[in-house]
Amino acid sequence: MSFLNPQTTSQPPILAIETATDYCSMALCNRDGIWFNKEELKADPVRVLSDWLDRLTAEADLGLADLKAIAVSIGPGSFTGLRAGISFAKGLSYGLDIPILGISSLEGIALGMRMINADFDYYLPMIDARRDEVYMAVYDRDGKSLKKAFSHDFSLTVEIPDLESRAKLALGGSGAAKTEIFLKNYETTLSEIVSHASYIGIIGKKRYETKIWDDRSTLAPDYIKEPNITTAKVKIYKTLN
Repeated sequence: MSFLNPQTTSQPPILAIETATDYCSMALCNRDGIWFNKEELKADPVRVLSDWLDRLTAEADLGLADLKAIAVSIGPGSFTGLRAGISFAKGLSYGLDIPILGISSLEGIALGMRMINADFDYYLPMIDARRDEVYMAVYDRDGKSLKKAFSHDFSLTVEIPDLESRAKLALGGSGAAKTEIFLKNYETTLSEIVSHASYIGIIGKKRYETKIWDDRSTLAPDYIKEPNITTAKVKIYKTLN
C-alpha cells in the first residue's frame, strides 16, 4: 500500500469509508495510492467519522471542496455500522454535490488478499455473522466475482457451492479464522487481511473514472439478511384518581 505526498500529485482525491465491521476506517486516496488513513478497533462510527474527516483533510492540506467523490462500504456487515457510514457518506455527497460509490465490503477484502498473493485458485472474503455463520463471496485470481455475497452457515454444510475439492483457497476477513476448520476438503491459507477503507477507496477510484456512480437517493446497505428490528413492548398503566 503506497502513501503519497498530496502535493506531488494532481489526481482528484476520493474519500473512502468502511464501517461494516468492528474495525472502522477512513482513507483519502487517488489513482496513485493512499494519502492518509484513520482506523480504530471497535470505534463508534457516529462518534469518529466527522472528526476523522477534519483530521484527514487537515493533514492532506485539503478542503472539503477538493473532494471529488465518496466511496463507502455497503456491506454486508454490522447493521448499525453500515447505516452510520452510509448516512454520513450520503450527507457529504448531498452537501458537496459529488458522486457517491457504494462498494461491497467483501470485494474490498478480496482485493486486499489478491494484492498480497495472487496465486490462489479462489479468494473467499468472509465477515463474521456470529456463531458458525459468515457473509462471504467467491472471487477468482483476476478479481472476477464468481459468487456474489451470500450467507453461509458452516454448522449446516461445509461444502461451498461451485468450488471443486482440493482447490487452493485464500480466506480473509473477520469470519475467516473460525471457518478454516470446516474446510478440510480444500487447501486453505488464512490471510490477515481485514476490511479497510483503503481497499474500498482503490475500488472506488476505478469506478469514479468510469463514471459508474450510484444514485445517492436509493443507495442502501446490502444486509444479506434482514435486520432483526423489534418493537419495544410498553406497558400502559391507567391511573385512577
